[in-house]
Amino acid sequence: MSTKLKKYEPSKKSLCLCGSGEKFKHCCFGNHLVISGRSSSNIIDLINEGELTEALRATREYITFYTLCHKANTEPFIKSNNKGASYFLNIDIKALDELVDLLLECYRKLGQVERFENVCEHLRRNILDPRWQKRVTYYQVLSKLDGNWSQIIGEKEVTKFEPIWEETDPEIIQLYLHFKSEQLPLMERVKLYEYLISLLEDNGHILQYRMAIAISYLCVCDEETALKLVSEAMEEYVEEENNSLYSKLIYARCLSLRGDLSRNGKLKRLAYNKFEEILKYKDLSDLGASEVWYEMASCLFHLAKFDEAISSYQRAYEISGKEVIKVFVALCMADKSDKEALTVLASVDSSSLNKSEFFDFAVNYAYAATKFESRTAIQSSLELLKSAACSEPVFEQRRLKSICELNELLVTGKYSKKQYLLDMLKSLSKYLVIQPNVAGIGLNINQMFEDQKTNKAFKSDS
Repeated sequence: MSTKLKKYEPSKKSLCLCGSGEKFKHCCFGNHLVISGRSSSNIIDLINEGELTEALRATREYITFYTLCHKANTEPFIKSNNKGASYFLNIDIKALDELVDLLLECYRKLGQVERFENVCEHLRRNILDPRWQKRVTYYQVLSKLDGNWSQIIGEKEVTKFEPIWEETDPEIIQLYLHFKSEQLPLMERVKLYEYLISLLEDNGHILQYRMAIAISYLCVCDEETALKLVSEAMEEYVEEENNSLYSKLIYARCLSLRGDLSRNGKLKRLAYNKFEEILKYKDLSDLGASEVWYEMASCLFHLAKFDEAISSYQRAYEISGKEVIKVFVALCMADKSDKEALTVLASVDSSSLNKSEFFDFAVNYAYAATKFESRTAIQSSLELLKSAACSEPVFEQRRLKSICELNELLVTGKYSKKQYLLDMLKSLSKYLVIQPNVAGIGLNINQMFEDQKTNKAFKSDS
């Protein structure tokens, strides 16, 4: 094997095949043909044990080795138009993709992710196939999003995958929908979700996107269709003990959503119990634990257990420090007539909120300000509502209507339409609170789970 591979080695002065940007003789040369003990699972163990420099070296050498295997064995078949070439090409793309995913994790853990875009560019030549080129672009986009998953950056970057209807890679479509779904008309969005589902194999992800379709109808105020779709999705999903942790989380969220739509307290309590079980898993990272505490708090809020909900929200905030959690703490306070809600809302750093979170903040600030008849807070919330925006036409109309009503209240000083305004604001926030947490794709799953075997590229429990 090694003699055959040597024929396809780059010259010692050429760039190494691992993507490092270093010359071959200063990088993988010497160890790249050693296959004893080399496996993805060994690299995963090194990452989990914190041996990151060693994990990076091993991953680079494995990429170089596998690339040489591809060039020695698969490329000649492709050039000869051999009928079996497509099968082996698919295997090679998947194998190298798994290794590049590990490589990205090494760069993340080492705090060098800003270098990864150039690394990917060097890896383009490893496999000369359009699907591999798209996977390389996919990883470049992920590296640019690392850390904050900026909506602005994401919307710009995913246009590289257009026209999206020609795409057959489900992960690329997932990434596209994460940043572009709100901009798509309802039926086009639903059809793209359905197309994505047809490409998926993992039951947890299928359930997630069936929920996303339901939420699309919820965002045009069609609760009946949304409930029907969620109920059907849950009834067809088989809950098993060996389901991945991610699938368990999605199922619990689906159960919670069904409880919201059907106004069924028993389902909300059952969802709470599911989240409580998930919290016991050791694979959860701090961020993952924060998300689960948040979900538990949401269940308690809808069960009108406001003090317990506040405690759970506070646990979530202590772990993650996410400012949006303060908004929901304040909402609990407002619903139990605690005027301290206004103080909590005034302390929120709105600059750290994303688009959906900012909208929630503005709407709930207006709700609390109106409830407690605070002219100063109403003025502050009015300015927030004016600078907020919603891509869903129904809610955008309600936002504008709320602005008019709040303006009138400030001018007249009369609260005769207070309950009408409160109901409007409550309905305005009702769906927006649900949407980001249920329909979010969870692609950045590394941050949710501690043990790297749960990552999409090498999870063994899905």
